[in-house]
Amino acid sequence: MQATHVIEQVAERAHEWARLDDGGKASLLRACATALYSIREDWVRTACATKQLDPQSNLAGEEWIAGVAVSLRALRLYAETLEGRHPVESLAVRKIEAEGQASETMRTVVTAFPRSYTDRLIMPGLRVDLELEAGVNEPKRERAPTPGLALVLGAGNIDSILVFDLLDQMIRFNRVAVLKFNPINAAIRAPMERAFAPLLAAGYLGFVDGDAEVGAQLTVHPSVDHIHLTGSNQSFDAMVWGGDPEEARRRRRGNEPRVRVGVTAELGAVTPILVVPGAWSSNDLRFHARQLAAMAAHNASNNCNAAKLVVTARHWPQREEFLSLLRKELAALPVRPAWYPGAAERWQSFREAYPQAEELGSKDQRLPWLFIPDVPLRRAELACKTEAFSPVLAEVSVAAQTPEEFLARVVAPVNDEVFGSLSCALLAPAHTPALALETAIQGLRYGCVCVNTWPGLAFGLASPSWGAYPGHDLHSAGSGIGHVHAPLMLDRVLRSIVRAPFRPTRRPVFDPGHRKLLALGRAWAKYEAQPSLLRLAALALPAWRG
Repeated sequence: MQATHVIEQVAERAHEWARLDDGGKASLLRACATALYSIREDWVRTACATKQLDPQSNLAGEEWIAGVAVSLRALRLYAETLEGRHPVESLAVRKIEAEGQASETMRTVVTAFPRSYTDRLIMPGLRVDLELEAGVNEPKRERAPTPGLALVLGAGNIDSILVFDLLDQMIRFNRVAVLKFNPINAAIRAPMERAFAPLLAAGYLGFVDGDAEVGAQLTVHPSVDHIHLTGSNQSFDAMVWGGDPEEARRRRRGNEPRVRVGVTAELGAVTPILVVPGAWSSNDLRFHARQLAAMAAHNASNNCNAAKLVVTARHWPQREEFLSLLRKELAALPVRPAWYPGAAERWQSFREAYPQAEELGSKDQRLPWLFIPDVPLRRAELACKTEAFSPVLAEVSVAAQTPEEFLARVVAPVNDEVFGSLSCALLAPAHTPALALETAIQGLRYGCVCVNTWPGLAFGLASPSWGAYPGHDLHSAGSGIGHVHAPLMLDRVLRSIVRAPFRPTRRPVFDPGHRKLLALGRAWAKYEAQPSLLRLAALALPAWRG
């Protein structure tokens, strides 16, 4: 069936979907979750084939977690909200000072995680706060009653992104949706058709394939009321202003975008990890060197939130020891194919730009890790302005020795000299002065700020909002426009702040070196399909043994 015909068919059901009550929508999501779990093996095999992984290997656990388990979690959390299980009145709300200023700039903060005893068991010590925009005193649900159709232009790197993007449009904004698969991971369409059969059969959802030309045609189809894109800034600009350079310049000058409907997007970023200096123990240095390597390595470093820039204090006495351990952890990572198109070319561009770059680990007909120390912290640098989407990790530093010096001096250059505002992380020991840390967190202009954990965990957890820091538009999209998933469906969320213990009790679930990653992924998918204490106990065993 032609893509335009799918658009027209699904658009006919827009009013019917808008009239369907929350209970009816929740029932459809529950049915999709049941169907998804029934085809979980096929989903993982398909994803592994795309990424050239053995589906029985330990690394296949990434696809069980980031693909199947996270998608099941998204379906469950949206269904629970529709079922009234998380009423706004039950959410913990408090006030904070915005950016350390006076009381008139107080902002409302909502605790989104944990919300239950089992949440605390799954992620011990982790807390997610949703910070609302200035002037919002009480949280409210965001529901758009106007019928319409959303065209979702899917991501090519993580399959659960497709699920989040279509659910956000269908549930939070009450639109029917047509999902166009990215050619990179178009094979996932077959298992997704089985998983989302309840919505497809009812006519509220449609799937289409095609190249960039097909996508360009669909974005100007008269039945499309909204467009959401997850991808690169180049793809965004081509969609909005045109793929021909002369056309794009003409349209920009005249402020005449190709698309005449609302647009949201989740685009790229150079994700910085701020390493707060202090008296770290040997175990702390080793653990966080391993965790930082894992932040870079997940999914062969083909994530918009992959660690790309390590930011250190230049005069921290333990800086060289930490970087030495980081090199060792990168070298010890499991080797895997550089499966994402263009990865080798991007890797080579970084290799040529930095003579000091170090190749780490086994080449084995794959790209070795490229570690680039001592890069100047300035926007003109390739490592600060370009998302590598390949196994590249750079290090920059600021002139500081103490935690207070570092936190006072690092925020402005990270905000101003590093491309993107999607997410960032701080690795901050417990003895970090609280006021200095909180002031830095408030000053960082990122849609998700994580303390002692990877922003990718925040994405997969689903409780945080996800999207660029507000302030971008069609002319300058940055890391995107709008928040692209938020199962609590709160109105006017500014960003998320995620806090984890500096010394966690177990190895991170996103670590490719986790010894029980495959077993953990299977157990997590089983738990998300139907949470119970028994399944939680089964999940705990591989988590602890990793």
